[in-house]
Order: sequence, then C-alpha cells, then structure tokens
Amino acid sequence: MDLKGAAMAVLISILWGANTVVIKMGLEEAPPLRLACMRFVVGGVVICLWAWATGRFAGFRVEPAEWRPLVFLGLLFSVQMAATNVGTWLTSAAHASVLLNLYAVHTVVLAHFLIPGDRLTVRRLAGVLVAYSASSCLAPARSRTARRPCSATWSSRSPACSWPSERFIWRAPSSAWTR
Repeated sequence: MDLKGAAMAVLISILWGANTVVIKMGLEEAPPLRLACMRFVVGGVVICLWAWATGRFAGFRVEPAEWRPLVFLGLLFSVQMAATNVGTWLTSAAHASVLLNLYAVHTVVLAHFLIPGDRLTVRRLAGVLVAYSASSCLAPARSRTARRPCSATWSSRSPACSWPSERFIWRAPSSAWTR
C-alpha cells in the first residue's frame, strides 16, 4: 500500500471510529429512531443530489428482479440502524463502538460457510475466539449515559452480527432471489 492509500485508510478509520460519538451527540437532541431516520433521509438527499449533479442518475433503473432483494436489504438495514442507535443510546459511545465493530469477527465466521475456499483455519479461529472473548469480558459502562447496560450490549451486538450477512447478500446473484 502506498502513502496515499495508507492515509485514506487512516482517514476512513477515524471517520468510522467517530460514528458512535456523533450518534451519541445526536441522541442528546433526538430519540434513537428519529435520529436514524433523519440521518438517512439527509444522507439519501445528499447522495441523490450528487448523482443528479454528476449525471449518474442518467439511465438509472431498478430491474424487476432486483426489487425483492432491495426491499429485504432495506428492511434489514433499517433494523440494523435502529438497533445501533438504541444500543448507543443505552450505553456509552466507547462501549457501543467496541461492540459494533465486532462485525469483523462475524465476517470471518460467515465467510467460512458462504465463500468457497475461504476456510476458517485454526489460526483464524484462535483470533476469533480471542476477539470475541475479550469483547464478552468488556463490562458495560456504568456512567450517567448508561441506561440499561445489558440491553445496550445486545442491542449493539445485533447489528454487528447482521452486517456481515448483508455483505454476503449483496454478492448473491439476482437469480438466487427469483426462485
């Protein structure tokens, strides 16, 4: 990786890491589900304006076979964002961030079953067990921002478990959805 690629990776990591902090700040002004809705409406409008301004909307069309997986993924994504915001609302930003970023662990396990040739070796399994056991030992924050630590833990873990499946669904051929 060259310097430009490394700098971009660091920038993306910083922005992704700041996500739960920004969510937590937003939760001071709006309840979890309203905040999720507002974030994605604004994000959708910005993306549509960008696509229109750059001419990328020209010829944009959703094929009939694509509606079923798009609706499914939209519902899955809505549940994930609701759980993310509710989990972050119930605990500290740091605790939510650690739990949400467990999706990498779940990706390794799902890849073993869904991607031919991507095997779960003894070394990978050891890494998964170390990462998961370390996160399981993490005590929920007991601060003024932690409302229900146990609920927060499971609400924050549920998107981390479902994000990897979303990535595999996106890669499935459209013929798998038309049966």
